[in-house]
Amino acid sequence: MRRGLSSSLLATVFIVTLITAVGGPTNAVIEVYPDGWCTVSIRAPVQDPIVEIPLLGQPTLLSVVDEGDLPLNYTLNGDKIIVDAEVADEINVTYETQSLTYKRGLVWSLNVSATSYSLISVRLMGHPDVVGLSKTPVSIREGPSYLELTIEPPFTIEYVYANPPREDRGRDNLPYYLLAILPALAVVLILLNSRSRGNKFELDSMDVRILNSLVEGEKSLSTIREELSLPKTTAWRRVRRLEGKGLVEVERTRSGSLIRLSKLGRDVLKDRGSGH
Repeated sequence: MRRGLSSSLLATVFIVTLITAVGGPTNAVIEVYPDGWCTVSIRAPVQDPIVEIPLLGQPTLLSVVDEGDLPLNYTLNGDKIIVDAEVADEINVTYETQSLTYKRGLVWSLNVSATSYSLISVRLMGHPDVVGLSKTPVSIREGPSYLELTIEPPFTIEYVYANPPREDRGRDNLPYYLLAILPALAVVLILLNSRSRGNKFELDSMDVRILNSLVEGEKSLSTIREELSLPKTTAWRRVRRLEGKGLVEVERTRSGSLIRLSKLGRDVLKDRGSGH
């Protein structure tokens, strides 16, 4: 366990874990990244045709789908989201937010004031040292790339990255890096522009991998996610973008979304020499 957690705190957590009965899965999960951004995932069962779900922080890149990854209609009302879930059994809400964290010196703080959830799991990505807790966690678990604390809200967690990730240090020096590489970058952009002239499709390697995975036939969104090891939200946004370009066709069914390569998508892969 991380050195930022004292042995006395760990002992207390162990005792609380033994005597606390937690019924069912945690209502919400917050993944906290070293740059202060958080990914919030909320799963809610459907008991009424209209479901009101409290939000944690101010959402951006909001995704609201049912158990089959089909998009659901919703409206935002203050710090709540109202979902039309008449044909759904479960609602999955995912979004990004930067409104839950702030940094003072080297110490980051995560503040969750919502009281509508019985428990919230916080995954501190990158294994920071926890230096302050306003409330004793119900459980603590160490994953391969994160430290997870399950806590009853409201709560505050203070944490420090002993060795800031390389990408964060790079962001601090980004203006200097840009000045150094601008001449080389200009040459690269000219070369790329000349190669892509006449090609209106800007595809990165992951787009091409998704298209290639569909060459042999249609697949469900969950199959694509598993084959390419993609998070659910990332896979859905990628497929929607490819659908918007006309490169894939999406058939939305009650059992899930089926994705197939369009004729245009096959032609693009053939032009790139990527198709089978």
